[in-house]
Amino acid sequence: MQLQRGIYQHYKGQLYQVLHVATHSETEEKLVVYQCLYGDYSIWVRPLAMFTETVMLEDDREVERFKLIQEGETTLSKVEGDWMMHAEFLSKVSALYHRFQEHDSTQADRIARFRNIEPESAQFLAQLVHIQQPQQILEIGTSTGYSTLWLAYAAQQVNARLTTLEIDAERSQQAASHLADFNLSNGVEFWVGDAAEYLKQSQAIFDFILLDAERDAYVDYWPDLKRLMCVSRGVLVVDNVLSHADQVTDFITIIQQDEQLNPSTLEIVVGWLVV
Repeated sequence: MQLQRGIYQHYKGQLYQVLHVATHSETEEKLVVYQCLYGDYSIWVRPLAMFTETVMLEDDREVERFKLIQEGETTLSKVEGDWMMHAEFLSKVSALYHRFQEHDSTQADRIARFRNIEPESAQFLAQLVHIQQPQQILEIGTSTGYSTLWLAYAAQQVNARLTTLEIDAERSQQAASHLADFNLSNGVEFWVGDAAEYLKQSQAIFDFILLDAERDAYVDYWPDLKRLMCVSRGVLVVDNVLSHADQVTDFITIIQQDEQLNPSTLEIVVGWLVV
């Protein structure tokens, strides 16, 4: 059995780079050699038969354990050189995340918290940007800029521009300061105000949109979100669809009923909807 080299997505959402198919020296069993595209970027092997098999989900759907999403002969050295997050960025962004978490732990009021996405989710976003190779990225919900940093870091590698929306001027200013500190301000536009207002007036076309704002506004956002999405290759990513499923039910139903779209829910941390 042949296996195409490239980037594969596990049915639970994480991404992996298939490097080789090796042969066990004693049993001659075929083994897939692949690398995590998150966390410590460690390298693993798995029997080819297991790698290519299907699994049955709780809703009785049968899906591929690993699905090829990008073909390519990318070598390990290229992954390391072009994509693995360098130590300085990871160290600085990790320290910043812990500062944000410490702040949130002291706030009883939900609105007073920064409510940044988790590191695993942030890496997942950056992976998607790398794979999608967008030209224009839109983030709805800057907060203090943790997710913005990851998007800007990935955008810089694929020569994309990023527009990020935040209703709180002080938080937007904090985010801009963080990006300047990371030397990631180039190609990033900070817009302060109600996202609904921006979406209604904008004529821009985006091929990557992150929606991570107040969930009760999503249904109202949808007509303009769809209008601003690139028809041929646009991707919409929505956070918290499992952890706050009851708050996004109507929004997800609208998307699922649209025959032009093919949404998938990924079980990464609090759950992501990718359209």
